[in-house]
Amino acid sequence: MGVIQKQAIKNTVYSYLGVVLGFLTAGVLFPHILTADQNGLLKLLVSFAGLFAMFANLGFNNVTTRFFPYFRNKEKKHHGFLFYNVVVSLVGFLLCCIFFYLFKDEFIARNLEKSKLFTDYLFYLLPLAFFTLYFTVLDVYARAVYSSVVGTFLKEFVQRILIILTIVLYYFEMIGFETMVFLYVASMSLPTIILTLFLIGEKELGMRPNLSHVDRNMARGMISLSMFSVLTGLSSFTISNIDSVILNDKLGIGPTGIYSIMFYFGALIAIPARSIYRISSSVIAEAMKNKDMDTIYKVYHKSCISQLLIGTFLFLMVWCNIDTILRILPPHFAEGKYVIFFIGLGNIFEMATGVNGLIVANSKYYRYDTLFMIFLIGVAIATNLVLIPIYGITGSAIASAIAMLSFNAIRYLFILVKFKMQPFDKYTVKVLVVSLGAFFTCYYIPTTGLMLIDGAARCGVIATAFWILIVRMKVSEEIYLKVKEYAQKVGYRI
Repeated sequence: MGVIQKQAIKNTVYSYLGVVLGFLTAGVLFPHILTADQNGLLKLLVSFAGLFAMFANLGFNNVTTRFFPYFRNKEKKHHGFLFYNVVVSLVGFLLCCIFFYLFKDEFIARNLEKSKLFTDYLFYLLPLAFFTLYFTVLDVYARAVYSSVVGTFLKEFVQRILIILTIVLYYFEMIGFETMVFLYVASMSLPTIILTLFLIGEKELGMRPNLSHVDRNMARGMISLSMFSVLTGLSSFTISNIDSVILNDKLGIGPTGIYSIMFYFGALIAIPARSIYRISSSVIAEAMKNKDMDTIYKVYHKSCISQLLIGTFLFLMVWCNIDTILRILPPHFAEGKYVIFFIGLGNIFEMATGVNGLIVANSKYYRYDTLFMIFLIGVAIATNLVLIPIYGITGSAIASAIAMLSFNAIRYLFILVKFKMQPFDKYTVKVLVVSLGAFFTCYYIPTTGLMLIDGAARCGVIATAFWILIVRMKVSEEIYLKVKEYAQKVGYRI
């Protein structure tokens, strides 16, 4: 766990710097400076670009995660492994371009009435998809060579700084909206170029493949995993983004813009999970290769309790102060209040089951994960179609929570049956019981109408509850030791 802890801490630091910057953009600047339609435009560009990038990779990022340990050799440039991912992704991107131009007119006609602004800026879709694609390719490769921090730094910090500068220029009318969109797309694209230069500087960008290193069995395994991973990746992305796509189709770009802002607050709690996932993927792949099930169990168990602890803490901090948050936003965002609740709840389900997806994806049972996801696409689409007409944007958030709960429940049961691994214990119960106690205590605290006093009272209750969990109950050894270390640095003994 040493590698995971060291890089996860750095990833988390950069991630939370990104949270502060992300709150400034998505929580303050975007809602007050941009209209709901303009927010919807940016959300849809990112969502569709991500969808294209996911397909264009043709599942090869999962191949990188699982098979790279067999190629690892820095002196030999890892046998040129990166070449395969770059070429496969280029082929996939060309297929996306063909698909885009074949159905472009039909796509525009479908969105012209409810989402005209999106069709006006549709030409940015392919460039943004290209840079999104190759950022993921290079980021997964960087993680495979145990350099997981740089991708987080670029995505969570550098990219957000550039976006803030862009929106500030637009606010002071130094640039128009068209230029703002261009600079926004450029800000999303620049990290790919910087990451490329970083890998060159680290002498990790080996692009000369050693075909003799790939025998027939390995090639067959890589192709099989890639094919199934296309479906898995598309399924995962569909579940994550189908809400915005259906919302845009059913309600238009304006409600989609409101949903995108409120979704951000609910997604805040999942940031620590991304940090752990980034480095754990390589560690679990290496352990699977060596059939080291003890290491896999330790990562699984510790990721579950740590993520549940952090996730519930952040969820309570956000939801117990929801009225304060809504005061920061323009009045029309109040309709998205319960979007925050259900997206946050869905992320609790996701975090509580730890790195279950990495275990299945890196095992011989990876095909089952594809089947699970195909089933869940149907669940996600069906629940969105049923709930959006009834509850509007809140219905979409409920559908997302149902999808995340169902998917992780299936993965949990599968790992329990196939690997005989049970990550939950008495500490899991303690976290849930104390969290519920903190929630109901905050609920019954009377409001004074003064934001600072109300916020301080609720945050104080939550902080006290989790101090008891971490320091007195020691539900997570890793978090306890880290808190103890920082406390000693400021002269406080625990």
